[in-house]
Amino acid sequence: STTIQQNISLTNPSTNNQSSVQEDGNLNHRFNFNIEYKPDTVNYLKITPQFSYAGITTTQNAANLLVNNLDTISNYTFSSYLKSTAPNYGTNILFNHRFPKKGRNFSVNVGLGSYHIDQNQNPVYTYIDGARNAPANQFINTASRTDSVGTNLSYLEPIGKKSYIELTYGFKYQSTSADKITDTLVTNTEIRNNYALLTNNYDYIFTTNRFGLNYRFIDKKYNYTLGVVAQPTVLEGNSVLTGTNKVTTFNVAPTARFIYNFSRSQSLSVNYNGSSQQPGYTQLQPVTDFSNASYPVRGNADLKPEFNNVLSLRYNKFDFATGNVLFSNLSFTQSNDKIVANTINYPRTYAPDPKLAGTILTTYQNADGFYSANGFYVFSKPWAKRKYNLFFIGNATFNNNISYISNVDENTFAMATEKNIAKNLVLSQGTRFRVNVTDIIDAEASATYAINRTSNSIEQANINNKFSSLNLGINGKNYFFKDWTLSYDYSKQIYYGYTGATNPNILNTYVERRFLKGNVGTLRFAVNDVFNENTGYTSTASGSYITQTNA
Repeated sequence: STTIQQNISLTNPSTNNQSSVQEDGNLNHRFNFNIEYKPDTVNYLKITPQFSYAGITTTQNAANLLVNNLDTISNYTFSSYLKSTAPNYGTNILFNHRFPKKGRNFSVNVGLGSYHIDQNQNPVYTYIDGARNAPANQFINTASRTDSVGTNLSYLEPIGKKSYIELTYGFKYQSTSADKITDTLVTNTEIRNNYALLTNNYDYIFTTNRFGLNYRFIDKKYNYTLGVVAQPTVLEGNSVLTGTNKVTTFNVAPTARFIYNFSRSQSLSVNYNGSSQQPGYTQLQPVTDFSNASYPVRGNADLKPEFNNVLSLRYNKFDFATGNVLFSNLSFTQSNDKIVANTINYPRTYAPDPKLAGTILTTYQNADGFYSANGFYVFSKPWAKRKYNLFFIGNATFNNNISYISNVDENTFAMATEKNIAKNLVLSQGTRFRVNVTDIIDAEASATYAINRTSNSIEQANINNKFSSLNLGINGKNYFFKDWTLSYDYSKQIYYGYTGATNPNILNTYVERRFLKGNVGTLRFAVNDVFNENTGYTSTASGSYITQTNA
């Protein structure tokens, strides 16, 4: 794959070019089942144990060049081997009790879980030119474990024929221990030496209590809920390097829900809620991660949890007579204390800490001002007894991203920080036409046009971009002579405005012959990627960078 990343900065913009070859191996397992018990007509118990396992092995060889105004900041090749295992197991318990008084109800939901990650990584760097910051050969071992318990209680008391008072309480306790050990090789030997500056043991506990009081009105035609939620949170971390940090927050937010049923096949719902979101391990870990030499990462143990306010509106309609279907949804999210990135651009020579010379360090902090909006719809129109079906699918997403960009002066080493607001708008409109004639054809043709536009408050060349793409496709099966099937899946992706993008033609096809009694035997001849053009293209925009990848 090839990746071009434009790093945003008013005084020190840079561009990173990387070409790499990567092989991935994935192993996933999932197991769950339900145990339901109903001893009588008023009590119900459901227990759901679950287990999952994810294993990843990645081998990568790459060349990386970071430049600023045609001056080389760093130029190196590297190879990396990563192996990660992540077992996850837990249990969910639901109990519900109905009291003799009509409408009075009590329920409790308890969730228990444990999530483990063991990861070994070995990045090896060969420096050609520019800064030589990260150790040339690292052995990084990360072992983390997260244990959690959560409980939700609800008590419903009728105060009228159709009205109720609801008391709710939610408790969540999540404990994470994360040990990171980084070793390097002693020069010209195979002896490992612990690198203390990149090693740390970090433990943190996130505790929330959520108290709610709601008024509920339930009618045949409509129902609504109005209430208030108070949510205190405590985030406490402990590190060998930074000691103990404790952050407490208290949020109060209204809750509202309204559902109107026009008929059995037509409904409108409006919902608002607020909730806290804890920082992740990478965002908290107060030690520098140099697994990527050009882009080290350092967490911030003083982060607050972010609080998200979410408003959504949904409208659905289904016509039994015509078969017409409409699904639509609008949502808006606003965040307080949003966890955002601060990217720090260091000069090629940095005496206070030579390891950071020529790097772009990512740190994290809380900020207000983030919001996002999303809307989508799906409309389908069948005819001729549903042999033919026409679909229209539209989507619009807008993000107001916040980030901070800092630049370190190459002479005085003074740091100046700028706030960047990256407004990203993505629009897409697609249509699909489906034909389904029994024993003859089952096929679908599709076309989707998308626009991706980003504007930044920091003015810099080539960072306010407008991209677009057109995706054409046809897939289906044709049936011949009762026992023969021809299957095809073709797509054509056309990109506009992307640097280095290809426009691949991808065709997968097979011919199948069924035989023996009851068609229990099948012979299939298949060809994948007939034109050998299976490449992918992605573009990612944030408040700190714009990345285009052609794989």
